[in-house]
Amino acid sequence: MLGATLNKRYALEQLLAKGESGSLYLATDTATGEMLAARVFSSGVRLGDENGLRFLRVMTLLAGVRHPNLLLPVETGSAAGLGPDELTYQITPYYPAPSLEQAMRELPFSLKEGVALLRQAALGLDALHQAGVVHGNLKPSNILVSREGDHLSAVVLDPARGLLAAPLAGAGQLAHAVWMAPEETGWGPRGCDDRSDLYRLGLLGYRVMTGRLPFAGNTPHQMAQHHLATMPPSPREINGVIPPRLAAILLKLLAKNPVDRYQTARGLLADLDLWDQPPELPLATRDTPPRFPLAGPVTGREGAGEALLAALERARSGQGGGLVVLSGESGQGKRSLFQSL
Repeated sequence: MLGATLNKRYALEQLLAKGESGSLYLATDTATGEMLAARVFSSGVRLGDENGLRFLRVMTLLAGVRHPNLLLPVETGSAAGLGPDELTYQITPYYPAPSLEQAMRELPFSLKEGVALLRQAALGLDALHQAGVVHGNLKPSNILVSREGDHLSAVVLDPARGLLAAPLAGAGQLAHAVWMAPEETGWGPRGCDDRSDLYRLGLLGYRVMTGRLPFAGNTPHQMAQHHLATMPPSPREINGVIPPRLAAILLKLLAKNPVDRYQTARGLLADLDLWDQPPELPLATRDTPPRFPLAGPVTGREGAGEALLAALERARSGQGGGLVVLSGESGQGKRSLFQSL
């Protein structure tokens, strides 16, 4: 692939990483000279199938989003002539920094750095959630971290990229299970939403501030059981330097039931401003759900569920109005979306 040019524009200059899901290259935009990162997905990933179309819809929602704690794609497409099949690729800005996974191995984080990391990741997630996007795959390899003196910077990348991932096997399944929320195991009645991202953020914070994860398991099944039923030990049992209020914030993020977690990243951010204050201060006083939460998915009735939520919003604002059932997206709508991208 080195030396190839994607979409007659992005020249692949250097292989940066390679894994089950594809390869990451340093690329040059031949039109502007800008250095970029190009991810070429494994063969079999198609933008025209169901998951590919869902992914493109997410990219449409993110088209106008700009945030210093997010690294978002500038182009997603398919390239022909690079092999027997078309290959799906994605172009992002080049951010020369190690992943959180690498950074944790190289140098431990101070408590203040851990809080700063949580805050910046939460700011990035808030921007995604405000755009109507669930990241869905937050983990250490999807956060880039840079240190300059006492200043730490973190950016979240690859929102919704799990939709394009090849099926996992063996160690890949276990690595995925380590970072999933309880509702992502498929064993409960609830679907995933913004609060699933916040649970994953709680796992990250716990790992950074204690040096270990709250659960350990040798199989995906064991990890799923832990997420569903094992209560995490207090972070203070592992690292007594952690203030009680910060420990309570982490445990709230890791609540089994999404209703008991922070409902928004903004609610979490408000508490992180007071992470070293006395523990008697109540948590989540500024954590207002953006809309009426459903306890679980309404399978096959997504349109009716959205209409119900809209009616509840109108009632809450005093506008009234009748209930209108929304129709689902048509096949023609999906095709026009794909063609527009």
